[in-house]
Amino acid sequence: MEQTLNPTVISGLFTVCLYFMAVASSLLMLRSKANSPAGFNLLTFSAIGIHGFYLYLAIDNSGQQNLNLWLMMGLTNWLALLVLMFNSLKRPVTLMIAIIGSFAALTTTLSLLFPGEKSVDLSGQWLALIHIFAAMIATGMLMLASVQAILVIIADRQLRSHPTHIPSFFPPLQSLESFLFQLLMLGFGLMSVALLIAFAYLDPSLSPQPLHKLVLSSLAWVVFAVLIIGHRLKGWRGRQAAHWTLGGFALLSLGYFGSKLVLELILNSPAL
Repeated sequence: MEQTLNPTVISGLFTVCLYFMAVASSLLMLRSKANSPAGFNLLTFSAIGIHGFYLYLAIDNSGQQNLNLWLMMGLTNWLALLVLMFNSLKRPVTLMIAIIGSFAALTTTLSLLFPGEKSVDLSGQWLALIHIFAAMIATGMLMLASVQAILVIIADRQLRSHPTHIPSFFPPLQSLESFLFQLLMLGFGLMSVALLIAFAYLDPSLSPQPLHKLVLSSLAWVVFAVLIIGHRLKGWRGRQAAHWTLGGFALLSLGYFGSKLVLELILNSPAL
């Protein structure tokens, strides 16, 4: 769809460019085994800042909120990158920034190419807003957890088969697992809040909520709950924990983003 160069489009283009620069810089640092310099952190924070401004302009539009699929994916990536940058003070996250930054550049590009508005009026609907932000932050945390889970599987497999072939930029397996469960706990707590509001308080007239969305989201919640309990009581970790994490996130993604894909692109209906 053709667009004029308004502030929303300009900030979106800057976002994509800055993310590509940040991802390229992170890959160069991983290759050279260098620590994150101040310039890289400044570049990444700049990309996140411009991305946040773009999301604000694109979502809060003419007194209504545009909740289309690509913007919601972009918001999830933006929140995930914020968490990563704050965690960069105490653990290496350069590889994660390269991965999530690539997703953020892609979703921003798609939101610019396909800016179709799926607007709802959430003025005064505080519970709906809390539900949306809790769900988005939870999805961001659990997306990071799923990426961590993939890294855990790779590191565990390398340790079992070729211990000397693990890339030098990979964090220790224990550090990967520790961060994985921190993300899981935070994401699970926020997901619980979002589901509680959806089941108990959210006005169904705000948006059509297909049954399979609630069912799949609830199944994902159960998977994460079982994983956390298994970790606490039976010491689940490593590949077992990683596979449960990926299974739970697959259900969550299918329930939320799959529902939005069907509602927006096939049924042409807005959805929270």
